Amino acid sequence: MIIRGPGSLKGEKQWGIPDITMKSLQDIKLVETAREVAKEILLENPTLSKYPYLKEMVLNFKKKIHLE
Repeated sequence: MIIRGPGSLKGEKQWGIPDITMKSLQDIKLVETAREVAKEILLENPTLSKYPYLKEMVLNFKKKIHLE
């Protein structure tokens, strides 16, 4: 049996989110740039029909995570 560790102070480890993901979310410039690019993509192509891989990833994400 493996005992789960205590995680970190912010709980990143217990969330199951890889360290690299959490570090990138702490880069505010990267987050702002990603947000702007996402807005541009959605304004140009709201159904993501031109981006089938991105559309698939979004649909899979929505199945796993419920943002209510």
